[in-house]
Amino acid sequence: LSLVTAMPLTLSAQRIIEITGGSCNFSGAAPPEKLEVNDPTPESRKVLTEILNAAGLKQQSFTMLVSKNVKNARATKQNGVRYIFYSQEFMEKFKMDALTRWAAYFLLAHEVGHHALKHDFEVKDKVTRHQFELQADTFATRVLFQLGAKYNEVLAGIKTFDDEGESNTHPDKETRMDEIAV
Repeated sequence: LSLVTAMPLTLSAQRIIEITGGSCNFSGAAPPEKLEVNDPTPESRKVLTEILNAAGLKQQSFTMLVSKNVKNARATKQNGVRYIFYSQEFMEKFKMDALTRWAAYFLLAHEVGHHALKHDFEVKDKVTRHQFELQADTFATRVLFQLGAKYNEVLAGIKTFDDEGESNTHPDKETRMDEIAV
């Protein structure tokens, strides 16, 4: 299952969403304040449905949108609405770099985990933010195992991250890999 097709994408009319609060950026990179967004591709919706079903979630508690302005994937909450934004180009590259479809699944499942666990993106405390990230990693790991991924396939997602080391919001790659091993 691929997150992108070889055919051109037909997306809905582009919209702008302004982001003013905190979020989870998988790369830790500073996001733009205004995001140009479109509806997700049918294939991305299918992957999301598989993730939600494997997690036992009956309802989607967030809106998922494609954005060229997002470096990879991002979970946030704005004006009471929870969002997951993702870069279609990154998802395809991420999947190819990991040599497995599971890397892309892990990325989306991690962001779904933030919403399922009702993480507060406004929290500034570094220890709490790191706990949120490890909890989302654990959520994603469980989902991928439910979907049939093997341990090394789950690790493929973490291994392909740009390792900028520890940040105020994210633990380093080694800590995350150790948590997945547990």
